[in-house]
Amino acid sequence: MRTVRLLPPVPRGGAMAATATRSHVGAHVDSAAVREVSGRLLEEGRSRLDSAPESALVALRQAFSLEQQFGVDGERLCCVCASICHALSRLAHPHAPLAAVEPLVAGLDALEEMKARRDAGAPQVVVLDGHSEFLARELLGLARQLARPTTEGAARAATLDELRAADKAYDALVAATRSAPLSLSPGTSLTVTQTELLYQHAGVARQIGTAVGAESGPRERDAATFHLRRAARKLALAQVPANDEQMISLHHQIAASEQARSTFPSYHP
Repeated sequence: MRTVRLLPPVPRGGAMAATATRSHVGAHVDSAAVREVSGRLLEEGRSRLDSAPESALVALRQAFSLEQQFGVDGERLCCVCASICHALSRLAHPHAPLAAVEPLVAGLDALEEMKARRDAGAPQVVVLDGHSEFLARELLGLARQLARPTTEGAARAATLDELRAADKAYDALVAATRSAPLSLSPGTSLTVTQTELLYQHAGVARQIGTAVGAESGPRERDAATFHLRRAARKLALAQVPANDEQMISLHHQIAASEQARSTFPSYHP
């Protein structure tokens, strides 16, 4: 695949670094021309999704990088994200593509930045709440697959990597539903609230604590207690009462984890 390289890679360092790059490059490159390149990369990547997903992923990630920096169309950004997830799903089959969490979370962030530019009066920017809802629904579905995976139709225990990816997804979902519930199906009244997401997130945090606690070292015991306490805080935020059986069971598990940690000599992490 011939790559037209007009831009440096997206900088690591957050929104300020990305803004600086956009400003610097914008002085030398026509943003409309960059978006045209992004469109060609998207078209090329989508044409290879089934025949060569690894090759498609290269083009799609380049397109996503350009859309993050110069995109003005929420629908196209969603299309790039969905195509990346499709490629990652092909490569991860039969397992859920845990690597897809990162572009979905980044896509939600990019849409929020796009909305801020729209609200500030930037011309040509077209982004709707439905675009964010689409990515959030994809992220929720993936988070649930990662937390409760199946192999050949049978349930299996999630790996720590899967649980950590689900944890990151739920962090983003809870933030995305701060002001309004997430619509589960366009045109219907089916929604999921932040409270419900906090409850689900608590379950993932507890799974992480339980999995890490299965290890025998003091560092792992400390990490297990940390995640179990996170689970308890999220249940409290989800308005689960202290006398609820699940909350009582979790506090017993926290106490057992703390007791197990106390059997180890002091150490300095």
